[in-house]
Amino acid sequence: MALKETVETLDIDTVSIVLPPIMEEFETKEKILDGVEVLFMKFGIRSVTMDDIARHLAISKKTLYQHFADKDDLIYKMSESFLERTFKRYQEIAERAKNSIEELRLVSGCMKEDMEHINPSVLFDLEKYHPKAWNLWIEHKTKVIEKSVNPQHS
Repeated sequence: MALKETVETLDIDTVSIVLPPIMEEFETKEKILDGVEVLFMKFGIRSVTMDDIARHLAISKKTLYQHFADKDDLIYKMSESFLERTFKRYQEIAERAKNSIEELRLVSGCMKEDMEHINPSVLFDLEKYHPKAWNLWIEHKTKVIEKSVNPQHS
């Protein structure tokens, strides 16, 4: 992945913003991960192609492959991002809950909401076709359970 060696200036109305190339790189990768998550959660993983992703994000396949080695890498990174964000939400709930019962109620509601937005085939596709990403989900589940049972174990 080659970084541009120049700094680009964007004029937005009369304000000039200078974005270093690394920031642009990060923003593009985040945009891709966010868009991919939407597609995968809605349609499942196996049914979405790299062409579909590029079309949905209005970018070229070359851009996708500049940021991710292949679809498996993209799925792994999307899983990492999704699970990290989810775990942070659970931690925030644990910190603001008044007691264990309230924490359990709030985390359960959060999990229910997450599961309502995940196409059932996502977990099947992960387990069957993307074992590296599937292991992330298993580790996440274990981490959440351990954190719930023993809050000092983080």
